[in-house]
Amino acid sequence: MHAEFLVLRFVHIVFGIVWVGSGVFTAFFLIPALAANRQLMPAVMEGLQRRRMFIIVPTAGLLTILAGVRLLWIDSAGFAESYMQTGPGRTFSVGGTAAIIALLLQVFVSIPAGVKLGVIAAQLAASPPANERDRLSAEAERLRRRNGMGTLGAVLFGLFAASAMAIARYVCLLILSLAIFASAVDAQSLVNPTLEMHWRHIGPFRAGRGRAVAGVPSQPNTFYISFDNGGIWRSTDFGSNWFPLFDDQPTGSIGAIAVAPSDPNIIYVGSGAGIIRPDLATGDGMYKSTDAGKTWTHLGLRNSQMIAYIEVDPKNSNRLFVAALGHPYGPNEERGIFRSTDGGQTFEKVLYKDEYTSGNDVRIDPANPNIVYATLWQQQQSFIEGQGFGGAANGVFKSTDGGTTWNQLINGLPGVIQANIAIAPSNSKVIYALAATATPTNSVTGVVN
Repeated sequence: MHAEFLVLRFVHIVFGIVWVGSGVFTAFFLIPALAANRQLMPAVMEGLQRRRMFIIVPTAGLLTILAGVRLLWIDSAGFAESYMQTGPGRTFSVGGTAAIIALLLQVFVSIPAGVKLGVIAAQLAASPPANERDRLSAEAERLRRRNGMGTLGAVLFGLFAASAMAIARYVCLLILSLAIFASAVDAQSLVNPTLEMHWRHIGPFRAGRGRAVAGVPSQPNTFYISFDNGGIWRSTDFGSNWFPLFDDQPTGSIGAIAVAPSDPNIIYVGSGAGIIRPDLATGDGMYKSTDAGKTWTHLGLRNSQMIAYIEVDPKNSNRLFVAALGHPYGPNEERGIFRSTDGGQTFEKVLYKDEYTSGNDVRIDPANPNIVYATLWQQQQSFIEGQGFGGAANGVFKSTDGGTTWNQLINGLPGVIQANIAIAPSNSKVIYALAATATPTNSVTGVVN
């Protein structure tokens, strides 16, 4: 098949060259020679003008050469095998056959007749005797008809060949494009996207644990990040540059950030490391910004010391829930799940167990803000590493009345020591829980392994 393609391509190029040569011969040699004889000039010129041969022939030849170059490019792109194995490839073969016929007509009919016409025209220009002039004139008329018929046949077969090849070429390219697209889609479906993802450090370049991060759905270039004793930083260029926003506040330990989905200028921040571990930094409660971090206002919950998570109502920026861990080294009552409906001016404790049980996580159902999920974690750190304790009588809770009353979720869940939860954005009925569960060891001693 590939050899057939090369042969047809060669014929196509030669066919174009012959056409151009025939047009050049007609325009620059044949017509002047005929013009020298007044007897033949009217008939010949009329035939040439009627068919516009002196324009069509060289133009068609040039276009055919371009088509041959195009075929050369297609072959060099590696499409020859597939090209010839398709229906359009067979159409191309038909077009190539027509091109061969047109070539034969030009080579064996039109060009010889044109050459002989030129010779006869030169003989007539020499003013031969009357009987010889009559014979030459009759021969010239016969050759003119032969040349015209051969050229007309070559033009018709050539136009058919060019049309068939062009249609076949573009249909074939369309089929090949669809096949390549389908193969790419099929290959993509077999590729694990996570294997193509690579982590890289984008900053900010400073020491400390990165505790919380928040994006702005309406501003995909904007991100906030906080650190345990490193303050809050913002990037507005997809993480290329970061700028501190919290350096003038009395605490630099931040455990939670939440940008109001309904108003990206409103940011809530919970201070304290937000995690329980032997070495940490405590904070002094909740903060709020109404100008995207330019200025800050302290709200309350100062004695909570450690805030793990903040969730803002998707439609109401004044309604939010706070998961407060509380004092990491001793009992205190300002811990659990808090709710505010006035933008943080006041907080109400809505889920609480005892002075050792912390609020670890809280999420609002995006489809129904009255449904709220939260987790509690009974724990206490010691000043001596490894001497802390925790209990298994905690778990995941759900409220269906906006956080006023709560029910513990136990169906399908083991004894939970600590849990973090997430709601699937595409289906709020799907809830994920990452849980540390009770074992025979920690269910008795309460030590979190």
